[in-house]
Amino acid sequence: MNQKELDKQIRYLRNEFSEKFDQLQKDQKLIWKAILKMAENVDTQKEVFAEALKLTNDVQKGSVDLFREMMDEIESLKHNKIPKKYYFRLRNQKGRDIVLATIIDKGKHLFDNTIEEFVLAFSGEKILVPPTKLKWLKTDVLAVYFIDRLCQEEWLEDYNIDKKILDVFGIKQAGQKRNNYYQINKNQRPTNHVIVDDLIAIIRENLKEILK
Repeated sequence: MNQKELDKQIRYLRNEFSEKFDQLQKDQKLIWKAILKMAENVDTQKEVFAEALKLTNDVQKGSVDLFREMMDEIESLKHNKIPKKYYFRLRNQKGRDIVLATIIDKGKHLFDNTIEEFVLAFSGEKILVPPTKLKWLKTDVLAVYFIDRLCQEEWLEDYNIDKKILDVFGIKQAGQKRNNYYQINKNQRPTNHVIVDDLIAIIRENLKEILK
């Protein structure tokens, strides 16, 4: 790649970063607007503002992750390398195999994948070409919610999670889908969320039984 083409690609990445950053800021404003509306109820103000602080921190972390992603891709371009893409990574803790085994065993109604594809998708390894995709059988929003729940339970590492959702599920604008259901639905969960919640509950029970 010559210098002219390299400069063009770097400009493109920087513009893409700026657009994503602007979207993060817009999402934050919308979230705060919704939170302030909810906070009109004096009885729930403390809980609401605690959640607001968490969301603000998530947006700031998202900005840092975006910047890191941009710099990694620029470095890859400079050295004429293919930018790295990674599968989800289960946290290195006792019980990680139980989490994966439960998803494989009880999540058959959510996925259409082989056991080998499941193991690879949650291995944290660099995606090969062509990449293995998780074939999600429900809505894209529920896929985002499923991964978010795994992160909330601290079973899955959340670094660059929306990029991994794109790489592994092929789902674009995961952050926007997340914000949409969070703002629109009173319970801040997507339609049919119980499908995912049931699986999370089963994982939790399996961990409790085996790790007690």
